[in-house]
Amino acid sequence: MDKFDLITLMRTSRPRQWNTWRSEHTDVGLDLSGQDLSGAHFGEFDLSYINFNGTDLSGADINHGSLNSAQLVGANLRGANLAGADLGGTDCRNACLAECDMRGADLSHTNLEDADLSDADLMGAYLEETNISPAQLAKARPRFDNL
Repeated sequence: MDKFDLITLMRTSRPRQWNTWRSEHTDVGLDLSGQDLSGAHFGEFDLSYINFNGTDLSGADINHGSLNSAQLVGANLRGANLAGADLGGTDCRNACLAECDMRGADLSHTNLEDADLSDADLMGAYLEETNISPAQLAKARPRFDNL
């Protein structure tokens, strides 16, 4: 499936339709690197293991979705809604996560090396074994004590 067809399928599907398609096509490698998906509505979608390297997901709604083990190196997620999302094992090196709502998100085992977390809301986020620096946490909001 080419990128255009995949993006069309994603944008026209409801979460249950998309997740069923994903479970029926586990052999399909999904590469959406470098695409413009800004403002997309993927709440509750299973986006695990997809290559989003360099993709523009700014302002996207991915609340309660799964990005488990996805590749987001250099991706732009500025202002995205990731509340309650599963980002466990995700590679977010050099990604822009500024102003993201990540309340209650699972960031366990996530690589946030050199990611921009300016004004990101990490309240209640699960950060076990997350590669994140104290300087990055200092830029996030609110200043919390759940580490």
